Amino acid sequence: MPSESSAFMGRQPILDRHQRIIGYELLFRRSAEASCAEIDDFRAAACRVMLNTFTTLGADDVLGNHLGFFNVTAELLHGNLLEALPADRVVIEILETVEMSSTLVERCEALRNAGFRLALDDYVVDDPRDALIECVDFIKVDLPAVPPDALGALVRELRSASPLLLAEKVETEGEFNRCLDLGFDLFQGYFFARPATLTGTALDPGQAALLTLIARLESDADVDEIVETFSRHANLGVSLLRLVNSAAVAPSLAVGRIADAVNYLGRRQLQRWATIALYAGGEKGLLSPLLPTAARRGRLMQLVMNASFEGAPRTEGDRAFLVGMLSLVHVLLGRPLEEIVEGLHLEPAIHDALVKRDGVLGTLLGLAEAVEILDFERMQAISADVGISIEKLQALDHDAYRWVHDLSRGQA
Repeated sequence: MPSESSAFMGRQPILDRHQRIIGYELLFRRSAEASCAEIDDFRAAACRVMLNTFTTLGADDVLGNHLGFFNVTAELLHGNLLEALPADRVVIEILETVEMSSTLVERCEALRNAGFRLALDDYVVDDPRDALIECVDFIKVDLPAVPPDALGALVRELRSASPLLLAEKVETEGEFNRCLDLGFDLFQGYFFARPATLTGTALDPGQAALLTLIARLESDADVDEIVETFSRHANLGVSLLRLVNSAAVAPSLAVGRIADAVNYLGRRQLQRWATIALYAGGEKGLLSPLLPTAARRGRLMQLVMNASFEGAPRTEGDRAFLVGMLSLVHVLLGRPLEEIVEGLHLEPAIHDALVKRDGVLGTLLGLAEAVEILDFERMQAISADVGISIEKLQALDHDAYRWVHDLSRGQA
């Protein structure tokens, strides 16, 4: 079981109508056995989330420039700890278990006057917290708990007030589209990570070019073939030259030819750049909700590979990173994963990790996914298999967080 000091953080993105991230709900579980139904455990977990965010990890690494949504118990809400948090970074979520009272209304008004944003969590039809609607900035509607035929009327009713409406537990693309039509402002759930696969979805030219580039790099194509890919897509070539000429990559190097840039970066670094660019394409750019998830998987897998298999070539860590990054590419492109992987002509170990979850790389992908959803039982089992302690895994996860936010700031 993880130690008392374990600080695994789960984040679920909160997106606007254009699927841009505006905030994260921060989640915590100390162990597989911790019960959120027990108020003492829940209070301790809520405090730990806040402590981890603003001290252990740092708000910039956990949140970037986004808001943090924090669940609070009645005990925390009525206490004096919340005022220690930076009001401009925090949204306080009032749980459905908090009992209504005039004291609660007064406390919420005081918090709002102090600059805090408030949200009603898991809102349903005939919710007893109606008296708080005028005090809050967000109302999170619990979709599974609202009958489908009552959702429209509930949205119309809440629309008469000023809070932003957030559709919570949006699990499918169909639910997302319906909530868009109903007029929800914000969205939270797994719809962006688990939509229905759309066989035959057309790729845009930029995506197709990047997939071609990734495949050629993986197959050890000669430099002329790689340069030809850039030559056929001017935007990619310009992006590559900017990357190589950036201070983060080459502070004193001036590169003017595509071939020079390819040779300077090296195939693995170029492959990493191309995979990140695949997720960052289109209008969403680095705010795409899939990019932080895929990048965190890849970076964590790379760090675990390097830590657990000391003496292994650096290329093994690079392969682990690629597997993590490609593990959500089918979601990004709306095509079956097997079809995409076959088209990339990946080496067998990478192919089997993605398609079958086989081998060391498949095991590390399973570990990254377990960390992502805070499945401690699975984390403990896989960590033991690869010879890494929970405490070490925790530290590497923190490093992965920092790397992802450095990536979003152009520093990775």
